[in-house]
Amino acid sequence: MGAWDFVAGIIVGIILACVNFVAQTSQKSAITATYTGQVALSTVRRHPLHARFLREAGKQTFVIKLAGFLFFGTIVSVEKRIRGLVDAEAFSERPIRFLILDFLYVNGLDFSAAEAFTRLNRILKKKGVHMLVCGLDITGEVATSLQNVGLFGLDDAVEIFQDLNSALEHCENEALKAIHDHKETSPAGLSPSEGNLSKSVLWRCLLLK
Repeated sequence: MGAWDFVAGIIVGIILACVNFVAQTSQKSAITATYTGQVALSTVRRHPLHARFLREAGKQTFVIKLAGFLFFGTIVSVEKRIRGLVDAEAFSERPIRFLILDFLYVNGLDFSAAEAFTRLNRILKKKGVHMLVCGLDITGEVATSLQNVGLFGLDDAVEIFQDLNSALEHCENEALKAIHDHKETSPAGLSPSEGNLSKSVLWRCLLLK
């Protein structure tokens, strides 16, 4: 009887320790920082007109920096934050076109967390939002886990970038295409430097892309 009680006590202790670990870890947010493309700009030198436009267009780029081990206890807050970005009311007031997830300081994730990102990507695609990930070692455990759930499949079109700067540069280049597309459809002889592309016109072009 004494041996059985001893074993039972160990099992109960392990269970309580696991519950306590999950409870404590869940209280810590996996999100360390969030900001828009107006605050986070790439280091690429731009034409002054382009730079002004990108500061305004940066509203449509949202960056979320993640850290730690992502599992079912911590991914909930991440999923809630991203769903809030594309909520009908929030999205109508502040639509986004790009969501960048920075995994630089993520040291692991479980299957439930990986699956959550695939769910979120489907939701974002329905809103026309492109998910980009950066800071991943493509041969590492985190990238492999995301690959195994199909996040980087052809249908999902989730792009991977080496670092945050590269991801921001990509978003900026995509935004600048609005300028060139508008210029091509404008009357001959007009150019952005001549003031023919007002901020409101450029913004509408970006929203329609």
